[in-house]
Amino acid sequence: MKHKIKTIRELKNYSQEHVSKRMNMSQSAYSKLENSETELDSQTKQLVGAALDITVEQFDNFDGTQIFRITSQNNNKVDSGVMNDYHDSIEYLKEMLTSKNETIEQQKQIIKIQADEILTLKSLISFIENK
Repeated sequence: MKHKIKTIRELKNYSQEHVSKRMNMSQSAYSKLENSETELDSQTKQLVGAALDITVEQFDNFDGTQIFRITSQNNNKVDSGVMNDYHDSIEYLKEMLTSKNETIEQQKQIIKIQADEILTLKSLISFIENK
C-alpha cells in the first residue's frame, strides 16, 4: 500500500497540491496519506480515488510492477516495430535504387543510339557535300 497513492498520482502527472485540493485537505495532511503515516479507511480510499480519477477497485488492484512489465513489453514492440519500419525503408530504398539504375542504363542506350544516328547523319552530309 505504501507509495501506491504516490505512484498513481505521479503516473497521472498530478501534483500533491492538486490532489490535496481535490480532497479538500492540506498538502501536509495529504502527504501523510501518501507516506502511509495516516490510516487509509474505505471513505478516505474513495476520496483518494475520486481525486486521482480512479475507482476504489482500481486503487485496490493497482500493481505498480505491472506498469514496468507493460512498459517493457511495449518498448519491445516499439523496438521491433521500428526495426520493421527500418527494414521496410531499406527495402524500399533498394528498390528505388534498382529502378533508378535501370533508368540510367536505358538512358545510356538511348544516348548510344542517338550518337550512332548522329554519326550516320554526318556521314550522309559528308557524302552529299562531296558529290
